[in-house]
Formats: sequence, structure tokens, C-alpha cells
Amino acid sequence: MALLHSRFTRLVAHPLPASVVFVGSYYALYFSGLFGEAMRYHWAHQLMNLHFLVSGYVFFWLVIGVDRPPRSLPHLARLGMMFAVMPFHAFFGVILMNKQTVLAETFYRYLSLPWMSDLLSDQRLGGGIAWATGEIPMIVVVVALLVQWGRHDDLEAARLDRRFDRGEDDDFAAYNAMLANLAARRH
Repeated sequence: MALLHSRFTRLVAHPLPASVVFVGSYYALYFSGLFGEAMRYHWAHQLMNLHFLVSGYVFFWLVIGVDRPPRSLPHLARLGMMFAVMPFHAFFGVILMNKQTVLAETFYRYLSLPWMSDLLSDQRLGGGIAWATGEIPMIVVVVALLVQWGRHDDLEAARLDRRFDRGEDDDFAAYNAMLANLAARRH
């Protein structure tokens, strides 16, 4: 619990840094040359995988996570987060398809795998697959978010109905108090 409520977690679980790290990591790693270096070492490749796993977990924890994050977001903001990152995933695949150089070419040439005769063609195929199928998980998450939102609204409506049935209505009482205050000022 101390870790969940720490300053570090509040920073990491803020929607802006979580979104930037989630999306920006792809671009920073693959288009800066870091990918070629990371592929040379097993530990670096595993660290890269761990980074993508953790950054994805934090992002989706904020969007559709069951456990409450340190800073709870309204459903509309969660939906906005999803729509904000979706184009960047598609653009990543399109950029890979149009790239004129092979990412981590030296690493893949050293492998000299017999079925990888045209690395650029394989990279373009991978970019096409990323572009064509990359949004499917995002759409599934948007549907899950909309279902969560609907369930939340149903639970909230049921809670308010129970309060109204008991004769409790804070909004109505506050409204009447405001009207009484305005009436008292006039006299």
C-alpha cells in the first residue's frame, strides 16, 4: 500500500506521463538506434520487454484497471486517453512500412537466417501487420471501458435511487438552502 500511495507511483500513474511513455517508447526505441544496440545483448532485450510490459500495464491500469489508481479518472478522460494514443500506434506501423532502412540491420544480418533474404520486405510486412492489427486490442479496450462506464452509471443510479427512497437528497437540500439564502438576502 505504501508503494501504491508513494510520490513515485503518483507520478508514474499520472495520465500524461503514462501516455507519453506508453506511446513514445516505441518511437524512441525503434527509431533512435537503441533497438539495434539492445538486440546485441540478451539482458538488454529482456529489459526492453520488461519496459514495454510495465509501461503497458500502467497505461491500461489507468484506463480499464479494476484496482483504483492513486488518481482516479472519470470515464470520459479514460476514453480520451485511449483516443489520444490510438493514432500513434497506427502511425508506427505506417512508418515501418515506409522506412527505407532496416531497423537493427547488423543484428539481423549476423543471424543470417535462410528465410530472411529480404530484410526490408520483412520489415515492411511487419509494419503492415502492426498497422492492420494493432488497433484491434485498442478497440477491445474501448469496448471494455464503455461496458465499465455503463455498469458504473447503473450502480450510481441504483445508489441514488436508494437515497431518494430513504428521503435523502443532498443536491435537493443544497438547492433549497441556496434558494432560502437568496430569499433571505432580498428581505
